[in-house]
Amino acid sequence: MLKVHIQPDGKLIKTSKGFVYVVNRVGFKNSPKGSWQFVKNVEEIEFNAVVETEDGDFQYQVDFLKF
Repeated sequence: MLKVHIQPDGKLIKTSKGFVYVVNRVGFKNSPKGSWQFVKNVEEIEFNAVVETEDGDFQYQVDFLKF
């Protein structure tokens, strides 16, 4: 199961299409610690690749948690 940590206000934007950005891990920190999520701690991020996705491409069960 994929656990997605969302903001305490519970706001979540969901669309049928999205993007996966492939980046170098330099400039990111794990937040919340121990999760699969990372946030940037630098101003600019260089993308190695960008892949467009649709709902059907994602096969994992998802649980949204407030942190």
